[in-house]
Amino acid sequence: MKAPGAHSDVLGSVPADVGRRAFFSREAWGFSLVEVVVAVGITGFVLVSIFGLLTLALRGTMESDICQQQAMLFSRLAARYQSMGFSNALAASNLPATMYFDFSGVETNAAAGYFRCDVANVTPSADANYPLNYVALLQLNIRWPNPQFTSSNVTVFSISNYE
Repeated sequence: MKAPGAHSDVLGSVPADVGRRAFFSREAWGFSLVEVVVAVGITGFVLVSIFGLLTLALRGTMESDICQQQAMLFSRLAARYQSMGFSNALAASNLPATMYFDFSGVETNAAAGYFRCDVANVTPSADANYPLNYVALLQLNIRWPNPQFTSSNVTVFSISNYE
């Protein structure tokens, strides 16, 4: 038998005003202002952390790209001077030399260059332990970015006389 004001279903009888009570109960009102502020604060903290890590990763990628370009420039210039032959590489017309390269490693003019490469002969004076006619030391100084050239990397490589 049904109670007045109730309806019956499979689970049993439910009072007729149960939907109305749930709508006006404390649980149906939503989130409090404190809960919203805490959720926004946590979300903001997470987003700031993620963007901070993103900028750190981008900076690391840029530094890695610069190191890779420097290694490529060093390899290319060392091969250029070693392939010139000993006497040609040390000729006054080839040293000291200043060359400019864009970020992709293509040789360019001073205005468009990202890297400035200075090559100089740093061979010590001749003595019995270091004869000048067999080995020479060349210093490669790569500086960047143009126009300030505030950072630099200096490398010394040798060329030998196999002529």
